[in-house]
Amino acid sequence: MLHFFGGLWKELASLASLVVILTFLKKPLGRAVRWLRANLRPDHTTLQGSHTRQELNARGPQGFIHVAIAPSWRLRRLERPLNTKVVHTWLTGVLAEAPAPDHRDPGELIRYRFGPMENETLVWAYRRGRLDLTIPVAIAEDEGRRLLPLENAVRPLWRLARSVEEGGYEAMFGRGLRRRRRLDWRIGVSTFVLDANQCLVAIDDFTFPGRRPGPKPGAMRLNGVPSESTLRGLESLPSSADARRIVRTALGAILTASGYEECGPAIDDTLDVVAGQPAAEPAAELEPAP
Repeated sequence: MLHFFGGLWKELASLASLVVILTFLKKPLGRAVRWLRANLRPDHTTLQGSHTRQELNARGPQGFIHVAIAPSWRLRRLERPLNTKVVHTWLTGVLAEAPAPDHRDPGELIRYRFGPMENETLVWAYRRGRLDLTIPVAIAEDEGRRLLPLENAVRPLWRLARSVEEGGYEAMFGRGLRRRRRLDWRIGVSTFVLDANQCLVAIDDFTFPGRRPGPKPGAMRLNGVPSESTLRGLESLPSSADARRIVRTALGAILTASGYEECGPAIDDTLDVVAGQPAAEPAAELEPAP
């Protein structure tokens, strides 16, 4: 009997000690849990403050496409410093040209800036895993209307998305704690240019390499920068995400925000053209100006 009560006393003493320890650790454990929740799950803050609209400000007769990519969760820095040679090789593959960077903060930031100001290509690569690219897009004219050929804007986006899908992003920044990083994308297309008198004028319409989407209200202007809520499909994508999925989601958001309906066939044809396949049918006649 004494042996039984002695064992019970030891068990109760151990339990009491455990309760005391847990009570003492309650606050620090709670702080640790809150920190892990805030830092290890996607919080989509790395692209907050994205300068998409500012980068698409009209600077001349050309349009622009702006793409920003960053990890889906907040990180102070990634595992490795930026390697100028690796970034340069990747950029040459995406843009087919890349002079020496015009600014470097060793291991932390590399910036490329080339071309005349009104037609300038701008690339920022940050050690924390963010990439910003602003690439000029040629504008066409037809009977006084300014038109943005959609395939001109999609080609650099397609090459970038394919490069990321094939491992270009991880070659620069390394892999995270998981096997594949999750990335957020922000994509926008300019809808204003400057005319010969340096006046701001709107781009009237997109042109399509194949089928057109359903008609949009004639008085509705193009909207090349959809709200973030319409781009949720471009959040938390693996770094190996299908390039067609990225381009399809971005085009769908931009065309829908611009008032177009039934966009699927037009997106399919544009993707086929930029991926090297023929469009389903010839481009339709341009609609007359409203």
